[in-house]
Amino acid sequence: MSYHLGKVIHWAQNSSANYYPTNILRQISQPPASEYIYLQLFLLSGNDKYINLVSVSIFILLIISLVLLAKQLKLPEPAIKPTLFFYISLPAVILLSSSAKNDLHLVLWLTVFYFFFLKTAEKGKLSDSMLSGLALGIAILTKSSAYIFSIPLLVIFGVKGTLRHGKRFILVLFCLLSAVLILNFPTMETKQLAEGICNSIFNESLRYYIGVIRIPKNPLSANLLSEAQPTRWLSSWLPL
Repeated sequence: MSYHLGKVIHWAQNSSANYYPTNILRQISQPPASEYIYLQLFLLSGNDKYINLVSVSIFILLIISLVLLAKQLKLPEPAIKPTLFFYISLPAVILLSSSAKNDLHLVLWLTVFYFFFLKTAEKGKLSDSMLSGLALGIAILTKSSAYIFSIPLLVIFGVKGTLRHGKRFILVLFCLLSAVLILNFPTMETKQLAEGICNSIFNESLRYYIGVIRIPKNPLSANLLSEAQPTRWLSSWLPL
């Protein structure tokens, strides 16, 4: 992998998960959750032989989580088995389950998030809300596209839950979003270092890559802009 395993090797070499000079900018711009797991295996074994076992384990857990999600959606039993067979027989899924890519990792955490958030909207339990928040936080920390696949569900079932449970559900949603923020705030905070990297190491190249002309000092703004990767003309008039 050009940046998943490369990032792990740099971390191990530098004895730090901080930013470092590289011409493969995805190594320092993409979320690091999967690479944290790879790093542990790499340090414990001294090589990358066992890293593919992570994706194999994710594949097995994903099958279990899909069954639970299907039952939560109250799908008929005869429809679940063919759906699972279709999923596990997809060539892309088979290849991803034996690689160091993190796409299946994202799908697993999003599936867990969907499962617990649907339970939250249905029953309004705070415990389900916290579990869904943790799953969503890890999903965002795994891959930036989690924003795209989670926000519509949050809005639709957030409104549905509020109508069903009233004002109490707003507190439940607040706890969910707090869990997401707590997990991701350290990463958001360290992205402020990108401002110094832009000026000293990569100059304009990193700025064009993450799509901003001026990187904001606010960690939340910097994170949202870098993950969304707005175009240069859009970021030039955004109020930062």
